[in-house]
Amino acid sequence: MVFLAACGGDNSSSTQGSPLFQHPSDSSGTTAASTPAGLLKAPPGTDKATIAAAADIVRTRLTRMGITDATVTARDDGVDVRSTADPYQLHAAAQHHASAIAPITSTALGPCNGPGISSTGAAARCYVLGPTLAGVTPVTNAAVQAASGAGWKLTFSIDSGQYKTFRAALEAGGTGPLGLVADGTVLLAFGSGTPALQSAIGPPLPEDQARLAAAALAVDSDLPVALDAPALPTPPGARVDVDFWTAPLGVKICGTWLANAPASGLDTGVHSHGDGLVYVHPFNQDEAGEKATLGLFLQRGGWHASADRLKLWDGDEHRSGSACPNGQAAQVRWWVDGVEQQGDPSTFAPRNGQVIVLSFDSDPAPPGPPPQMAAQYLPPLGAATS
Repeated sequence: MVFLAACGGDNSSSTQGSPLFQHPSDSSGTTAASTPAGLLKAPPGTDKATIAAAADIVRTRLTRMGITDATVTARDDGVDVRSTADPYQLHAAAQHHASAIAPITSTALGPCNGPGISSTGAAARCYVLGPTLAGVTPVTNAAVQAASGAGWKLTFSIDSGQYKTFRAALEAGGTGPLGLVADGTVLLAFGSGTPALQSAIGPPLPEDQARLAAAALAVDSDLPVALDAPALPTPPGARVDVDFWTAPLGVKICGTWLANAPASGLDTGVHSHGDGLVYVHPFNQDEAGEKATLGLFLQRGGWHASADRLKLWDGDEHRSGSACPNGQAAQVRWWVDGVEQQGDPSTFAPRNGQVIVLSFDSDPAPPGPPPQMAAQYLPPLGAATS
């Protein structure tokens, strides 16, 4: 599936390098102030020798991330970091266990309610993984790059002396998707591919997810104790000529899934290509941030959704309390990543990968994953381009 070109994005020579782990910009494009320090808290009662050993490992991790100004001090309550490290780096510096790459054998929509491990980021998935394929020791120089209007990508190098072993390990995972795993969560799911000495994943990726993954690629050993890092910042809404997000949208009417929303609004930054996805890559501030709503997407096609009414591309109006063909009264309901929501769906601002379902049905059971979920793009691993 290729959609970047269709939306005017360019994932090759137009990408611009950003400083490694530059702080996320707010919706106006202004870069947030640097975090001067952070305490990685240890559990109460942790002995000094254990904290000192953890401090040495934290220092090494920050060096692998390219942080050269860090002063790392063992304290009674944890490891104090004085540096320009950002919250994503501090989060990775506090990671208990080394990062690893594993094959994803199955994916379920929503939070984990059974076997599997959860995703991070806005989109909720539950992944079942196969045995670990590789650690991240061969990975160096992880960085994040912005591709103007096409989102973000993660770039990294592979140590030449370890390249063949690393490549063979990933190839053993077959052609299915892979996950970058850190402390029992999948930080990044990506398509299998052949790594190069200079490799990349994406675009399009959300910036916060790319930065979390880039930081985690520096974590190649365990800490002797779990540390608690400062909270991560709230990711900004979609920014003009910066972010590129897609969200599958399915509609179920009286037990039947509608076809994909027709193409609409193609001259705007919130639109449909007719492939089952909501596209969000704003061209101006009127469609950026929290203004990039599902309601705006529907408006582009002349459609409407509210808490009790749907008028979509099937051409009919559906109001809560009216009946399906089976004669039973139906209700308008909606879900995001398998979790039922309340209120007006038109005010919802989709984030990358979130699966939205609108429903008018007499059946009280959840509708399940929509067929449009299969349209979601999974950026593959491949050679980096300039």
